[in-house]
Amino acid sequence: MWKLNGENLTIPTHKARLRSRIDDLGVTVHPIGADHLERTAGLAVRLTLRMYDAVFAQPALEQGIPLLTTDAKLCHAVEGVVKTELLRGMGEV
Repeated sequence: MWKLNGENLTIPTHKARLRSRIDDLGVTVHPIGADHLERTAGLAVRLTLRMYDAVFAQPALEQGIPLLTTDAKLCHAVEGVVKTELLRGMGEV
């Protein structure tokens, strides 16, 4: 059981509500399988990235879209491989 705003929810109900909220936002969810994770690990090794960073860079690379980030070090690390857009003034982490 999950608790949300004091209400007990079953896992299927929680998933359905979460999916509904994601759909309302217009977010596209791309499933990640073992093949994707292998390619991601390869990118991490090739560019000396943390796996966490590679998880975001790999989909941008595969889809040919820019990686939007506030992380200047990540932008530099993937330079020439993944197109990036450094977001400034977004509360750098």
